[in-house]
Amino acid sequence: MREDKFKPIKELFIDYLEREATKINADFNYVSCRAYANFPPNHYEMGVGFFNMVIDCLLKNANFDKTDNLALEIEVFDKNDNLTINADICWGHPYSKTEAEVFDEPVDVTEQSLTMIKKKLPDLVSKLRELLRDNPNGI
Repeated sequence: MREDKFKPIKELFIDYLEREATKINADFNYVSCRAYANFPPNHYEMGVGFFNMVIDCLLKNANFDKTDNLALEIEVFDKNDNLTINADICWGHPYSKTEAEVFDEPVDVTEQSLTMIKKKLPDLVSKLRELLRDNPNGI
């Protein structure tokens, strides 16, 4: 199955992301937060696609003219079986403003890049929480 190539990466991070999403829901009553993994559809060409894991935060009290979505995302891109990865925090549509990222651009999936993301995740979660606290009505 196509998602098998992404499962080892998912297993490294998803439990942590789920725990942090639960904590965010407990600490911020104006945020609806969930963590999930999104696998590419099986009907896509086998050598092209992406996989992501997300802490997705919806700001319940966002102003009408502001974005109401902030996410911490780990994205893995698959192009001809060359996997690249990055992790970032980004506001959603219409702004798509990146607030923080581990790498300037996606890098090859290696032990080193996975270790770096794992090491940086607590900092990204802290930044996510700071942004939620400072922008309860969106940006």
